[in-house]
Amino acid sequence: MRTVNMHEAKTHLSSLVKAAAAGEPFIIARAGKPVVKVVALSAPEDGATRRIGFLAGRISVPEDFDSMGSGKIESLFQGADRPQPQRQDLRTGHRVQARGLRESRAAGAADIRGKLRQHAPRPTPKTE
Repeated sequence: MRTVNMHEAKTHLSSLVKAAAAGEPFIIARAGKPVVKVVALSAPEDGATRRIGFLAGRISVPEDFDSMGSGKIESLFQGADRPQPQRQDLRTGHRVQARGLRESRAAGAADIRGKLRQHAPRPTPKTE
């Protein structure tokens, strides 16, 4: 089996691929160490390809297949069966209702803005 270095493979890629497709695999090496082996892919024969419906008569689909579990799926999307998440307040130790991501971000941003206002330099009045 032929071994080519990376530079040679880049330079002569089209001829190497043509040879591999004809049944002559080759190895690409980097610094003398084999890295990859290039071989031709074998396509399935025309008669050997799988067709849609090859399991006809072997399996059956229930009549209510399209509506199976629709009530459960709908309730999951609407959040009816989902318990509201809770978290523990680290300062007080009490269990509190968890806020959604949007509310948490808004509260966090308001917190940061408040802290920035506290530490922002005050404008000094101009004296003339």
